[in-house]
Amino acid sequence: MAIEKIIILEGDSSLRNNLENYLRRCRYDVATASTIAVAREYLSKDNFDIIFLELQLPDGDGADLLKEIQARPQKPLVVITTSSGSIGSAVDCIKNGAFDYLIKPFSDEQIGITLRKAEEFTQLVRVNRLLSEKTDECEHVLLG
Repeated sequence: MAIEKIIILEGDSSLRNNLENYLRRCRYDVATASTIAVAREYLSKDNFDIIFLELQLPDGDGADLLKEIQARPQKPLVVITTSSGSIGSAVDCIKNGAFDYLIKPFSDEQIGITLRKAEEFTQLVRVNRLLSEKTDECEHVLLG
C-alpha cells in the first residue's frame, strides 16, 4: 500500500470522527486535528501521505496551509473538503497544488474513490522516479 499515513484537518467533530473511523477500518494510520496549529505540529514531526484539509477552520484559512504544504520538500497529497464549494474555489485550490476537491457532505464511496486515485498516482510517481534513475545509468551502455 503506497498510502499509509493520513491527517484529517476538519473543524466539525462529527465529520472528523466519521472520516477517521472509515479510514481506520480501511487500515490507514490516521491523525486528526481541528485547527491549523495542531496540523502544523503533526507535519513538523512526521511525513504524511495525504491530508484531508477543510478550507474554513477556526484558526485560519485552509488555502493558506495548502500553500505552505506545497513549499515543503516532502509534501502530502492534499484533498480539500468544503461545505461551500464553488468552481472558482476548486480551480484555485487545484492550481495551488490540491490533489482533489470534495464538497460536503461526501460519502464513504467518494472517499474510497479519492484514496484509490491517490494510491494510483503515488505508485505512478514512484515508478517514474525509479525509471528516471535507471535511465541515467543506461546512458553509458552501448547496444549493438
